[in-house]
Amino acid sequence: MRYCLDTTFLDALCKGDPGVGAMLDAWRDSDVQLLTTEMNYFELRIGIERLKDRREREICRERLEKALMVVGVFPFERAAADLAVKRQVELYKKGRPAASTDLFIAAAAKAGGCSAIVTRNVTDFERIGLLKVVAH
Repeated sequence: MRYCLDTTFLDALCKGDPGVGAMLDAWRDSDVQLLTTEMNYFELRIGIERLKDRREREICRERLEKALMVVGVFPFERAAADLAVKRQVELYKKGRPAASTDLFIAAAAKAGGCSAIVTRNVTDFERIGLLKVVAH
């Protein structure tokens, strides 16, 4: 089983959320393969760099680098782009297009073989409809 960790999960991990840390530890000891996408990395790094406190930025950077030692990172490739285009056209027809970044994340994860996305952004990813959503 492959889970994609969304930005909200990685952000909570960087900020030291013990519940998220416990989930990560449990998954590491199971058959779940943990991945994220370059878009998640991008979103998270922007958030880290915008932190006003220098020490907090350093801690978050260190925690992110530590997490990426066990979490694989998907690139955004043509198969994901094509999947995102197809899904966005369907969502436009329903009058409810998705935010591009969330759509790119979901499409990259789906194209990479993930079965679920772990996020606090449940409503938007459920509406995109490409993956099972696991709330954290």
